[in-house]
Amino acid sequence: MASILVQCPSCKGEQVYRHGKARSGIQRYRCRDCHHCFQLEYRYEANKPGVTDKISDLSMNGSGVRDTGRVLGISVTTVIAHLEPVYDLFPILTNTGMNRKKYASDINREQFAEIELLLRSVRRSTKPTTVDRYEVFCAVLYLLRTGCQWRFLPSDFPKWQTVYAYWRKWNEPDEHGVSVLERALKKSGWRGPRETGAQRLKHLLDCGRAACEAHGHGRSEGL
Repeated sequence: MASILVQCPSCKGEQVYRHGKARSGIQRYRCRDCHHCFQLEYRYEANKPGVTDKISDLSMNGSGVRDTGRVLGISVTTVIAHLEPVYDLFPILTNTGMNRKKYASDINREQFAEIELLLRSVRRSTKPTTVDRYEVFCAVLYLLRTGCQWRFLPSDFPKWQTVYAYWRKWNEPDEHGVSVLERALKKSGWRGPRETGAQRLKHLLDCGRAACEAHGHGRSEGL
């Protein structure tokens, strides 16, 4: 019977043995030298070796998240989840806001200092964060005030992918149904909208659909 040589992708060792199967039914292997578990085949493209490097390369060359996902055959959520820590590696000096124009939705640094610890409590990471959370929060306030799309955030704010990733984490409700973003907006004295333009549009559509159903519109009539 023909056999194939399986090499560990981590340490390049050849002391490899079968280590059960994944949920997808694909054979898994384990290296005796470094104890690394791996597969030779993957059903989902994002799990294949080298995909994360391709995401970074496409992003650095100006490719958007949708274009990157379409080219690599992976979801937009996967692309954003990978890019969020990557964008954090850019030097904080590029996003300190020293050269950014002031917007009516901005809060000052003193106000932000009162809510900074609250916002920091959401993200716990072993590596230092280099993005300026003040600039990210001001970008979120701008988006709430104007209702613009994520891609149309002014370019002097941090990358919209980074802002979206932080907003998504800050906006997750706790066991009481209240998000960190809601508490931060209340504590900072924010008097503007607390939903993005997309959230407001969805709310209006849901209300309109509920009103139509209440008046019997859209229901099939019996013959």
